[in-house]
Amino acid sequence: MSEPAVKTTTRKKTQRKARVPISGRNDQLAVEGKDPDFYYRWVLDTSEKGSNILKHTRAGYVFATKDEGLQIGSASVYINDHVGSHIRVPAGRDGENLYLMKLPMEYREEDLAAKTQVINETEESLLKVKPEGGYGEVKISR
Repeated sequence: MSEPAVKTTTRKKTQRKARVPISGRNDQLAVEGKDPDFYYRWVLDTSEKGSNILKHTRAGYVFATKDEGLQIGSASVYINDHVGSHIRVPAGRDGENLYLMKLPMEYREEDLAAKTQVINETEESLLKVKPEGGYGEVKISR
């Protein structure tokens, strides 16, 4: 007896865009296509006058804009005329929004170095010898 012929087919595998199921994890604030020369951060505009935005602007942050080709992890990105081309998403509160801002990496590194210096100074102060007339003993090692 002869075996039945086996039909073989070859399908071309097509490239398709990565899909995220509805029940899957969906990071709505994920940002793709970032410029590596910048540090990105979502900033909440906490008041009508924009005090939080102002604080970040004074620190060197600028608004990321829609023409930079960034991909945001959610379709609910709002770009309205009253904010120009700034990228914003609702913050889930009463009319508050998160704005995508960026800081040149050299400023970010300066900020981190300043933070590290404060931490190091605090640790050193903890390791100092007890004052004259003090009692007890604390040993801290790294």
